[in-house]
Amino acid sequence: MRSDGQANEVAELVTQRLELLPDLVDTLTSADPAARGHAADALEKVARSHPNEVVPYLPSLIRAATQDEVGMVRWHLAMTFGHTAMFPEAVAVALNVLLELLRDRNAIVRSWAITSLCIICRLHPGHAPAIVEAVSPLSRDPSAAVAKRARKAVELMTIPSLPLPKGWIKSHHIRST
Repeated sequence: MRSDGQANEVAELVTQRLELLPDLVDTLTSADPAARGHAADALEKVARSHPNEVVPYLPSLIRAATQDEVGMVRWHLAMTFGHTAMFPEAVAVALNVLLELLRDRNAIVRSWAITSLCIICRLHPGHAPAIVEAVSPLSRDPSAAVAKRARKAVELMTIPSLPLPKGWIKSHHIRST
């Protein structure tokens, strides 16, 4: 899984032919870890431009995000939950799994869970107190990258006038301010 495994091409194809989305989601249950990782990567890219089409599959995505042993699957799904954050029904379903992913053994998963929670906080400020409380301890994470992202996220969640970093926003439907 050192390459994207043609995730970009698959995402482009599925974006053009959304009837293929169920097949892509089904690949998350493949016995092949590489296939699952690349499918999650492609799915995250599809969710950037078609988050509304991904929302009905959230139960399957949550199952994969909490049960798959492949870190690449978990981090791309953590990113995907951020892309769907504009939909209150998606937040209601994904919030708990993102909070759980803050304790993931993989630093990249923790980092993207922080980012998606920060996006949720911006779009749904009523969740801010619980999210800030959950993210704050990660400012002392053993991973320097996670600790730095947690500190930045807490700052962004407590000072809403600050723009989100461009690298955090990959969805075409969510703005950095």
